[in-house]
Amino acid sequence: MSRREILAHLLALWLLLVAAGGFYAYQKSAAMVPALIAYLDSPKKPEVRAALGRLQELGPAAAAAAPRLLSMVRAEAADAEGAITALSRIDLAATLAARDHVRAALRDRGMNTRRRAAERLGSLGLLARAASGDLALAAHDPDAVLRDRAVASLGRIGVPAGTVVPALIAALDDPADHVRHTAIVALESLPADQARAALPALRRLAERGSGLDRRARHALARLDGPLPPAGELGALRYMLGGGKRFGSLDYTLQQIARHGPGAASVVPELLALLAGDDELIRYTAIETLIAIGPGAAAARPALEGIAATGAAPLRQVAQEALATLAGAPR
Repeated sequence: MSRREILAHLLALWLLLVAAGGFYAYQKSAAMVPALIAYLDSPKKPEVRAALGRLQELGPAAAAAAPRLLSMVRAEAADAEGAITALSRIDLAATLAARDHVRAALRDRGMNTRRRAAERLGSLGLLARAASGDLALAAHDPDAVLRDRAVASLGRIGVPAGTVVPALIAALDDPADHVRHTAIVALESLPADQARAALPALRRLAERGSGLDRRARHALARLDGPLPPAGELGALRYMLGGGKRFGSLDYTLQQIARHGPGAASVVPELLALLAGDDELIRYTAIETLIAIGPGAAAARPALEGIAATGAAPLRQVAQEALATLAGAPR
């Protein structure tokens, strides 16, 4: 092969790498958002779900898609839950509007609408904390399917413990086996110090001799004994600190919030998040401070600044956080 041919092959390879890099950059940029929005109208469900997944990965860069995603939620589209999940990575105001719409749907006359609403709220995690009380009421609905979905979503949200844990304990005495099973699973997802209030109810369930006695004994084995060392919280704190981010940040914050007042040691890392630019992360960090309560008093100056100058949703939740830090009942 001549020198000229070698140079031609190298040039072709370089052009191929440049084209591949450009295509990759396009996939990661807001430039592809209009095409993804168009795919949301596709009659093919796999295409819609793929578009929702890409929009979710793009995060705030996909802000142009927020109105369309919100309209999917309000129209009760087939992929409304995927639209809510995507919104929760993209736009704070639209996510809260979707949450409020779904929260109101818990009072709809249509049973299927209420069932879907109970399930969709769980996909919002900490962003649905304000709806925990509504879900706790739904956990006593005459419809067993709605009760089951409400209990499952309470377990996925996990806060405030004062609402979630009593509702899950009550569900352990539900007449439906599948609701009791869901309650056990939800309790097992909570930190041991939060779920231990369920020990008496779990013991009663384990002694019934029903099909759930084995699962109840499994939960008892985890909860009935010395509390485990605080290794999990230390790992979660490490995941927030030093500018290192592993996995889903909102999931990490949710796991920290589940520890409630016991997570006060993580407040310095949460303060660093409050100073960031991502409104969704800042909002979720404030929700975590609310879960911690008065032990997060060091966050007061930062919260006062947000309450005075932040965007409307941030101001509102910051004011609630300041009241909680002062010891006001929620």
